[in-house]
Amino acid sequence: MAEILSDLQLKTCIGSIIVNGSEDCIGPNSIALRLGNRVLFESTQEEMEITKGKFLSIKPGETVMIASYEKLNFSESEVSKLFPNSMLMGILFPTTTMIREALSLPSTKVDPGYIGVLNWSIRNNSSKPIILGYCQNLFNLRIEKLADFERPTNHYGSREIDVYQNSEGIKRSSRTLPVDIPNDMIIESNIDKLDPVIKLKGAGYPFNFIGSELDAIKTETNTLSEKVDRVGEKIDKQEEHLTEKFKDWSKIYLFNIISALVACIAAGYGAIIVLSKKFDEKGMSIIAFVIAALAILIFLFIRPNKKKI
Repeated sequence: MAEILSDLQLKTCIGSIIVNGSEDCIGPNSIALRLGNRVLFESTQEEMEITKGKFLSIKPGETVMIASYEKLNFSESEVSKLFPNSMLMGILFPTTTMIREALSLPSTKVDPGYIGVLNWSIRNNSSKPIILGYCQNLFNLRIEKLADFERPTNHYGSREIDVYQNSEGIKRSSRTLPVDIPNDMIIESNIDKLDPVIKLKGAGYPFNFIGSELDAIKTETNTLSEKVDRVGEKIDKQEEHLTEKFKDWSKIYLFNIISALVACIAAGYGAIIVLSKKFDEKGMSIIAFVIAALAILIFLFIRPNKKKI
C-alpha cells in the first residue's frame, strides 16, 4: 500500500523533488506550499507579479488564480534518486488558517511524473478583503510513495494531453471548444429569466446581501404602491363628487345671474321710459347708476351659499 512520507523523509525531498521548499514548512506528514510571484484576477483577467515585500489583496466575492512558490519534480528519474523503484503522488488540501479566514481553496492532487509549479483558483467568501503576503502558507502537500503495484504505466508527462507539464507562473486552462456552437445543441437552464433578486440572493456574499436588501425594498415599494393606489381612488371619488357639485352650482348660479340681469334690464328699461319724460340728461345718469347698483345688490343677494356646496 502507499506510504505517506514522514517529516524526516520530506526533508530529504527539499531541493530536488520539492524545489524552493523550506524545512520550516514541514509538518508531521506534510509540507506547506506557499504563494508564489504570479496572480491572475479572474474578474478582470489581469495577470500581475508579486515580489518580496508585496501583498495580494483579494476583495469580497473575488476569485483569483495563483501560482505556488515551490516547484515540484515528481518525475521518475528524480524520484528514483531518493526512492529507488518508486514513484510519488501528492494530495493537496488548504491550511486550516486559510479556511478560518473564509478563503475557498479546492483540494486537488499531483499525479506521478508531474513537473512544474502548481496553480489554484481561490475565492474570498468573507465580508472584507483578505491580504496574503508573498510566500504565505496556503496549502499542505501530503506525499505518498506508491507501492510497486500502484505505480502507473503512463505517468504524467508521458501523454500528449498532459499540457501542464513544466508549468511556470500562471498556466491558463487548456480546455477548448468549437468556435460556433448552434443554439439547438446547447442544454442550459432558464437562469437568465430568473428574477435578478433571486439570482443575487443565491450568488453568495456580497451579492446575497444586496439581493436581500433589494427584496426588502421591493416589498416596501409594493406596500407604498398599494397606499398610493388607495389615495388615488379617494382622489378620483372626491373629484367626481366635486364635479357633480360644481355642475349643480354652476347651473343655479348661471340661472340666477341671467334672471337678475333680465329683471334689471326690464325694470331699468321701463323706468327709463317713464322717467325720461320728467328728468334731463344729468338726472338720467343718476337713475342709470342707481339701477346698476340695485342690480349688483340683487346679484349678491341671490347668489348660492358656498357652504352648501
